[in-house]
Amino acid sequence: MRCPYCERPLHRWGTYCRACRRNVWRWPHLLLFAVLLVIGLFALWEIFIAR
Repeated sequence: MRCPYCERPLHRWGTYCRACRRNVWRWPHLLLFAVLLVIGLFALWEIFIAR
């Protein structure tokens, strides 16, 4: 993946460009974040329902 601002390559699964020092959130990052958020909410739901 490349930085949309400076067109330099990002590191593997990187969200931060070291060249222009900007955060870069692409679709894979957003999908991963959404999946982790759903898993976390499900875990909290199970903890509080199990009481």
